[in-house]
Amino acid sequence: MKNNSLSINPIGLAQDFLDLFEEISKLESSSDNWFQQYRVKSNKGSFISKHLDNTTSECFSLSEFEQSISSSKNKVISLSNEQFIVKYQELLLQCIKKSPIYRGEDNDMSLLFSEMLEENKVSTLYILNDLFIKNIQNEMLCVKILSLCNDYGYDELNPTAQTLAALSINHTSNRVRSAAMNLFSHWGTHDAYNLLLAINCPNEPWIKMKYNNIKKSLERRWCMQEK
Repeated sequence: MKNNSLSINPIGLAQDFLDLFEEISKLESSSDNWFQQYRVKSNKGSFISKHLDNTTSECFSLSEFEQSISSSKNKVISLSNEQFIVKYQELLLQCIKKSPIYRGEDNDMSLLFSEMLEENKVSTLYILNDLFIKNIQNEMLCVKILSLCNDYGYDELNPTAQTLAALSINHTSNRVRSAAMNLFSHWGTHDAYNLLLAINCPNEPWIKMKYNNIKKSLERRWCMQEK
């Protein structure tokens, strides 16, 4: 049996830090305080306190750094309209040339155009109009630009898409005319119907038939609603 008179190390009895500090406080006034040999002088500070202080400081600095990075990512350096046009006009032209026409499927042309619209809509519509006018004799490029407009609603590319569609109704290419007609059918709005009424009907039999079919379809839709 162990001698109960022997001193007992309070650390061995402590279940947690609170118990330990209670035991230590009881021994503060004792002349045989064994803990004195382990005490760190107050002017040097506690290793744990320093470690916690350093950790807190590091965490705070890291937090500030992360916030700074996040803030920098959110700060988009906007280009002037002139800079935007210089940066994107040739790039969009090349994407239009190499992208196939598959309605309802994204390609390089549609993805780039969408990003451009989000960044600067006014300059993007200017580029689209300028590319169309400068390449108006290029049948395939005109068809692709009109098909690109077909991915958007009537108001989303207004007035550029409407101008290109109206201009293309009497284009020398039947494919361009047909692509323009598809726009009016796609839009299907009352404004699209009014715009179609203001355009002279083409003379070629098949395109004239397409024109009249779209016109009648829009007429039934909007005249019935007005009644």
